[in-house]
Amino acid sequence: MPWTFWTRVKPIAGAALVALGGFLLCEHLDRLAIQFSHIIDGLRGDSLGMLSFILEASRVWQSYAADHQRFLHGLLQNLLVSSWPLLLVALGTAWSREPAPSKGPGIHIARPDKGC
Repeated sequence: MPWTFWTRVKPIAGAALVALGGFLLCEHLDRLAIQFSHIIDGLRGDSLGMLSFILEASRVWQSYAADHQRFLHGLLQNLLVSSWPLLLVALGTAWSREPAPSKGPGIHIARPDKGC
């Protein structure tokens, strides 16, 4: 397989996509950790935080009970939207792999003899 422009650029573009996707994924996880820490702080602190958590949980339960399909569709949509950097990482990983060398009919690899 002759080396074309795309075969030379593809591993570099793949590494860039992995780096960009990893950075964006870390940013999303960082925001998620901050939100969870605020929830935990609210639950640990006072009874008002616990009350607001109970009210939010009851609203989620009511929306699930009212329309299962719409709730699951919204949940799946939110999961896909928040995890799109994983697609960049997966695509970049696939592009970063080096192509296997092609063995044409005229290519012979000489192997040294193991004898004396």
